[in-house]
Amino acid sequence: MNIERLTCNSVKLFISFEELSEKGLFHERLLEDSFVFHQLFESLLDEIESKYDIQSDGAISIEIHSLTDDGVTFIFTLNENDVESDQELCVMHENLEGTESIYLFEQFDHLIYFIQDTSPNILNKLRASLYIKDYQYYLTVFFPSDAVRSIVEPLLLEYAKIANETIHLLKEYGKIIIEKQAFQKIRTYFVK
Repeated sequence: MNIERLTCNSVKLFISFEELSEKGLFHERLLEDSFVFHQLFESLLDEIESKYDIQSDGAISIEIHSLTDDGVTFIFTLNENDVESDQELCVMHENLEGTESIYLFEQFDHLIYFIQDTSPNILNKLRASLYIKDYQYYLTVFFPSDAVRSIVEPLLLEYAKIANETIHLLKEYGKIIIEKQAFQKIRTYFVK
């Protein structure tokens, strides 16, 4: 299970299907008993609260961010008024506009094809960094707005998939290849 704090009141959590089955949650049981979801979300929220020392008794929004063959990624958004957290972290995230996502390219060629098939006008609006970890390529993309994300992400997902790794894991165990200008540099050196 990977847990990553996105903002002062939202957290991204990935849980594999293997971990779900260890918790006694099987596909058949999920379809038959809706109370199982309540129990699952309660246990996941407990893990988030213990990791980040968050106490929240208010409303919680839970979104399924992605569903892959490996597992499920959820976004938990807590009512901001109920969250007691580090003020510096909240200020830092409030100053950022936009969102960052990580994509997995199994081959470098797939990334080149994506850049080749996508307009430079669109890609020049994005900040992207390229990492390598375990012989796979990870692209972190910062989207300045949801509108830009809604245009670019479907194109990206034709060549890549949403990664389960967090940026912290990539920084610690991966190696950065190109920082912040991955699209521009790859286009310069590899796209004719």
